[in-house]
Amino acid sequence: MEATKYRGARLSFIDAAKGVGILMIMFGHITSLSNPVDSWMSSFKISLFYVVTGYLYSYTQTPIKRSFGEFSKRLFETLLIPYLWFSLFGSLFKAACVLLRHEGLTEALLMLMRCLANTLVLKGINSLWFIPTMIIGALVFYGLLHAPKGIQLTYAIFGPFAVSIARQTVLASEMLTGTYVYWLVILAGKLIPVVGKGLMAAWFMGTGYLLQTACPAHNRNNTSKELWAGIALSIVNICLSRLNHGAVDINSLREGSRPWLFYISGVVGSFGLLLLLKSVCSTHATHWLEYLGKNSFVIMATQTVFGLRDIAYAGWDSLVPIPTAASFEYIFECFMALLVLVLLEYAAVEIINSRLPFLLGKRRTYN
Repeated sequence: MEATKYRGARLSFIDAAKGVGILMIMFGHITSLSNPVDSWMSSFKISLFYVVTGYLYSYTQTPIKRSFGEFSKRLFETLLIPYLWFSLFGSLFKAACVLLRHEGLTEALLMLMRCLANTLVLKGINSLWFIPTMIIGALVFYGLLHAPKGIQLTYAIFGPFAVSIARQTVLASEMLTGTYVYWLVILAGKLIPVVGKGLMAAWFMGTGYLLQTACPAHNRNNTSKELWAGIALSIVNICLSRLNHGAVDINSLREGSRPWLFYISGVVGSFGLLLLLKSVCSTHATHWLEYLGKNSFVIMATQTVFGLRDIAYAGWDSLVPIPTAASFEYIFECFMALLVLVLLEYAAVEIINSRLPFLLGKRRTYN
C-alpha cells in the first residue's frame, strides 16, 4: 500500500508536516541563543499548524457540512476539554514543584492561582497558549466561510494586522496600570492578545484552505511539479527569514522587524513544506514523522508545562556541556538535546494514549 493512502481517515503527508512542525517548535523551546536555524524555523513553525488546519477544512469541508453548533461542539471536545485537563494538572504540577523547592506553601498557592487564572483567561500555561488561538481561529474562520465575499476580501487584506493591533493595545494599556480603569488593563493584557493571535490564526487557515483548492490532497498527477515547487518555495522562505531581523515569537506578539515578512514567510514556508512532503510521501514512508504529527497535541501540551524540555536540556548538558555562545557547536548540541526530548515525549505520548486518554477527551478502551 502506498504511503499517501489513508491510514484510517488521515493523510500521511499532513501528519508528516505536523511532525516536522512540532520538531521545530521543540527545537525552538530548547534554544535560548539567537541562531540562524531557529530564526528560519520561527518564520513558519507556528503558522504551519494554522495552514494545515485550513487545508484539512478545505479537504473535509467540515465547516461547510456542519452547523455552527456541531462545529463548536467538536472544537470543545477535541481542543477545549484537553486544554482544561492539561492546564489543571500542569497547574498542580507547578505548584508541587514550588513546594519541593521549599519555597513555602504561600508561594505554591500563588503559583497555582496564577496558572489557573492564565488558563481561565485563555492565556495558557507555557506552550498551552497555542490551543486557545486555534479554537478562536477556527471559530472566526467558520464565520468567514459563511460571510459575504466582501467581508472575506476585507479580512484577507487586513487580517495580518491583528497581532500588531493587539500588541499596540497591550502597550497602551500598560500605561493605565494603577488607575481607575485597572480592569481594562487586565482585559487588554490577557484577553486581547489571545483574540489577536486567534484572528491571525484564522488568516493563515484561509491560506491553507485556498492551497488545498489549488492543489487537491489526492491529486497524483503533478507530483514532480509539486516537488520542485516545494523546493523552490522552501528556498525562498529561507531567504525571506534572513531579511526579517529581530525575534519572532507569536506568543509574545513579536513578528520581527518587518511584520509583513512574517506573514509572507509563514505562507511560503508552510506551502513549501506541504508540497514537498506531499510529493515525498507518495514514494517514501515517513512513519516516525507521522507519529509525531498525530501526537503533536500531547507533545505541545507536555514539553514545557511538565518540565520535559528542562529535563532534556539539563540531562544532555550534564553529559556534554552545551556552549554558552551561539555557534555551530551550540546548534549541534541543541539538536542532541532535542533527541533526548523526543525520547521523553515518546514515553509521555504512550502513557497518555494508553492510560490517560481522558486528557485528550477520549475514553479508555480495553482489549
